[in-house]
Amino acid sequence: MPPSCAMQSPISKRHWYKQRQSGFTIVELLVATAVLMLLMALLLSALNSSMTIWTRGASKIQSFQQARAAYEAMTRKISQATLNIYWDYDTNSSGNPTGYKRQSELQFLSGPSANILPGAGNSRTHSVFFVAPLGYATTTTNLQSLLNACGYYLDFGPDSPPSPLTASDAKSRFRLMELWQPTESLGIYGANKPSGSPASTWYSTNGASMLAENIIALIIRPRLPQREDPNGNALVTSSGFIYNSVATNSFTATNSSGALSTGNTLHQLPPVVQVTMVAIDERSALRNANGTLMPDYGVTNVSLLFTTPADFQQDLKTLESGLISKNITYQVFDTLVPLEGAKWSR
Repeated sequence: MPPSCAMQSPISKRHWYKQRQSGFTIVELLVATAVLMLLMALLLSALNSSMTIWTRGASKIQSFQQARAAYEAMTRKISQATLNIYWDYDTNSSGNPTGYKRQSELQFLSGPSANILPGAGNSRTHSVFFVAPLGYATTTTNLQSLLNACGYYLDFGPDSPPSPLTASDAKSRFRLMELWQPTESLGIYGANKPSGSPASTWYSTNGASMLAENIIALIIRPRLPQREDPNGNALVTSSGFIYNSVATNSFTATNSSGALSTGNTLHQLPPVVQVTMVAIDERSALRNANGTLMPDYGVTNVSLLFTTPADFQQDLKTLESGLISKNITYQVFDTLVPLEGAKWSR
């Protein structure tokens, strides 16, 4: 080894050793700590945002899953409505037969709850009542064609909390109610049989059960097929959404080609029923709860909505605008339900 290298080697080793022994300054530690805290704050903020989004999404999915299941059950039963129509002689004032006419002892009735639902003080928008061969009886089994009275309507009020909770613990909600009377309770053939007036007494809300919570609007719109009545108002224009199968209601429909067709709804099921339902999530319901009073959903007078068929789309937009103004999460369910038992004729 050259003398020069031998003389420089101890100095180089001592310099390297001093560099290894040197640490971070206090300024460097403070900067590193500040950066670490900033990263942790950003991480916690992102985690908190993710948890909030997940919680809202889970609540929304759970709420609308119940609403979707209720909607499917409701539309499935409506599609099974029947009138058991038959043809019989039509007689004049002297009792002489003049021809044949449709007859039925059953009824299909839908429209604003204020007109067709007895004691509809806490109800909103529409109701529908009909008879279907669902085969439900409490004393008989294996008779699948037994007739049952069915109905759907909205109700607002407190629930009945179980013990040891008291009435003060009850929560007030909008609820989609389902009426499903067993055959033994069917009163359509009794003294309170269907009549031409909108309000009937062959059905009763006694025994109705909740199908889903937080349903704030239900609109039932009987209509002709799309090709015959593009606007969907022919069957209910003159009656303000009311469809009563035991009332004489003449109609005129104009198809897309401008051709006119006329008919009468007496003892006939509507070929198609458009069922529209608006649901909100549980978080929105809790946030806007007003004790035992109906909550404010941003609409000044809900009772004026969905009373005129021609204003259906505009009324729906008004309701949605009110919900958006209140930052309420909602979902609109809408479908056309063909009625299997409709034997439509002119």
